[in-house]
Amino acid sequence: MRTMTLAAWIVAAATLAAQPPARADAVDALIARGRTALRAMHGLTADFRETTVSKLLRDPIVATGHLTATAPAQVVMEYNTPERKTLSVDATRLIVTWPARSERQELNISAAQKRIQKYFGDASASELRQSFEMELVADPGLPGSDSLIMRPTRKQIQAGLARLQLWVDRTRLVLVKMKMDFPNGDSKTLEFDAIQVEPAPTSSVR
Repeated sequence: MRTMTLAAWIVAAATLAAQPPARADAVDALIARGRTALRAMHGLTADFRETTVSKLLRDPIVATGHLTATAPAQVVMEYNTPERKTLSVDATRLIVTWPARSERQELNISAAQKRIQKYFGDASASELRQSFEMELVADPGLPGSDSLIMRPTRKQIQAGLARLQLWVDRTRLVLVKMKMDFPNGDSKTLEFDAIQVEPAPTSSVR
């Protein structure tokens, strides 16, 4: 289910930063900075714009809403357009509700979340390179960010994802945009605005 994939990637994406092995020292430093920033964060809120492109659609679907993320793995996305719905995810469950239709869907995603944690949350820079070809590129459209392109090399990841591109704010080390390209040619892009970070309690930052 693509909704599950989206929620899982939002949880994982802020911890990722890498570029070609020729600049491995810079890669390791950026990953370390990103994870230090993540540990210092209790949560964040942001407005989002989600664009879905599919060969089955004549025109892209554009949705907007508000996101709330809380450490370690809780995300709530409240969609305002084109249809009101709420998507919430934690370490074990994904729940989607459509108030106007009085519908609710719940999935057990514990296995998928463990895989995400294995490949991203627990992986060192060298371990990430065993699963992905990675490239850092400049994007004139977002000059204050680093754009990271990640192409999976493991078949298990390739089955659900062809390419992941992340845009990380260079100063605040928060995710400002992400794009997922799927094996069938479809894609989903999320852009974040009005980002507010809630620091973790001082005693929990190490």
